[in-house]
Amino acid sequence: LDSAPQMRIFPGTFRASERVDLAFQVEGTLAELPVKEGQQVAREQLIARLDQRDFKNSLSEAEGYRARAQAALDGANSEYERILRIQKMDPGATSESMVVARREAMNKAIAELQSAQAAERAAADKLGYTTLSAPFAGIVSRRYVDNFQEVHAKQTIVSLDDLSSFEILVDIPEIVV
Repeated sequence: LDSAPQMRIFPGTFRASERVDLAFQVEGTLAELPVKEGQQVAREQLIARLDQRDFKNSLSEAEGYRARAQAALDGANSEYERILRIQKMDPGATSESMVVARREAMNKAIAELQSAQAAERAAADKLGYTTLSAPFAGIVSRRYVDNFQEVHAKQTIVSLDDLSSFEILVDIPEIVV
């Protein structure tokens, strides 16, 4: 009987244990793509940036909408407080329906302001989504697009591999196990 261990060879894949495909969450024109395939990048280094003009304009518009809503709320609040003061000084000078109408106007202005603030946050988020940064230090293993190209949301821009640790994937047939 042969007691020597039997050697077997199985195909496998050697790859970085941490890897990611980076994509924008919004669509736009690629304005900056400073990385090349095989380039080492630091954590939070710029990978790509979309043209931000439209996103900045949307944010400015949302800020203006919020400012108008804040001014409307200030006016409605002032009117409500004024009508309450009049009612307190001379109950017969104002009707209850006037007080209710001013309170409803103030509540509507509060809702408008909340909506405007949400729109402003959404516009700021979209502006933030126009920049892709490296989530970890690594190597750009593949670039899928070129600069100045129109890209879609969720379209892979680059693949990034962390080469500080690796994994080996081996397919072993069931009969061997």
